[in-house]
Amino acid sequence: MGKYSPPSSASTVQQDDGDGSLWSIHDKSLEKSRMLSSEAESTFPSELKLYLQQSTMSRVQDPVQFWHQSKTLMAALSSVALKYLAVVGSSVTSEKLVSALNAIVTDDRSRLTDAHITERVFMNRV
Repeated sequence: MGKYSPPSSASTVQQDDGDGSLWSIHDKSLEKSRMLSSEAESTFPSELKLYLQQSTMSRVQDPVQFWHQSKTLMAALSSVALKYLAVVGSSVTSEKLVSALNAIVTDDRSRLTDAHITERVFMNRV
């Protein structure tokens, strides 16, 4: 990793030598973009420059741990990264909404308008 990166147990990037594998295509694309972005880096904020100077971390390393360790050097980037890396993918909210709709819109209430359905769902969630 770069000279400012936090210590890690696995510091080498695992590469798949297969020509057509997804990871080998990704690694080639990453190297190409690193070479092309070096001219544009002069206008980047210092934290972003520091991040882009880091070498690529191993696929088995924990990115959340990396950003926790990098809080002192890259505070703004760390807070943004942790905000979006910690998002839990879930369908609970949408399932609750569908359940509420199914309870409100039954065969007996087939004449409800869209506005009334929206109001009823809102009142059930409050």
